[in-house]
Amino acid sequence: WKASRGNLPAAYLTGLLCGLKAKAKGINEAVLDIGLHSPTKGARVFAALKGALDAGLKVPHGEEILPEEDRIRGVHIAQYAKALAATEKYMTVFSKYLKNNLPPEKLPEHFEEVRKAIVTAFKDGGKDGGR
Repeated sequence: WKASRGNLPAAYLTGLLCGLKAKAKGINEAVLDIGLHSPTKGARVFAALKGALDAGLKVPHGEEILPEEDRIRGVHIAQYAKALAATEKYMTVFSKYLKNNLPPEKLPEHFEEVRKAIVTAFKDGGKDGGR
């Protein structure tokens, strides 16, 4: 993952990976405990939840709290990058992306590549990917 580790796509991928690892170990159900944090619709914790759900874990939740698919894929980040493209702020805001040779406008494509790689690693029940 070449992008920021503190955004919605990264949270989703982390949840997906955790969910697949749990499933590989025979864990099929989980409970999301956000402690004393106020639940905010579309927050990173719910992107991670969506990843775990997509991995096949059963977790009690309300669908309305999950982020939109475009936000999970980072489309909003790519759009923001396109809006800033001709400004100095672009280099500042997206310096880590650019340092990792990832144009932020390509984040949704990168997300799909990484998601596919994670899922592929667990295709055989996690024997190779469950490291």
